[in-house]
Amino acid sequence: MKKILVVIFLISGLYLSAQELLDNPGFEEWTVNGPDGPPDNWNSSNAALTGEQESTTIYEGTHSVRIHWTTTSTVYLRQQSIPVTPGNNYLFSYMIYDNDEYGRGRIAVRWFYDTGTFLSG
Repeated sequence: MKKILVVIFLISGLYLSAQELLDNPGFEEWTVNGPDGPPDNWNSSNAALTGEQESTTIYEGTHSVRIHWTTTSTVYLRQQSIPVTPGNNYLFSYMIYDNDEYGRGRIAVRWFYDTGTFLSG
């Protein structure tokens, strides 16, 4: 079975050295939903989390995503179904500006077979 990598983000951007596997990893594209978001190729796991375009607090490029949530439950900003090659090494990293003492940003990586069967987290 072929393995598929599913990357789920709470509040994050992902930058890989070498070949970038994500679509719109730096949150620069906002044509589908406009500046009220979420950014192109990203989705929210719940209506309690929104991601709007930010042009002031950025790491690089011209935009970032500002996250708002209205729940104490875990919610995700995510991009799914990233094909990978078994045996290859992959580097995951992200930059986050957190000015909310109650918020937590983290990256979650979950591995699935191409059939959708969970392999590991």
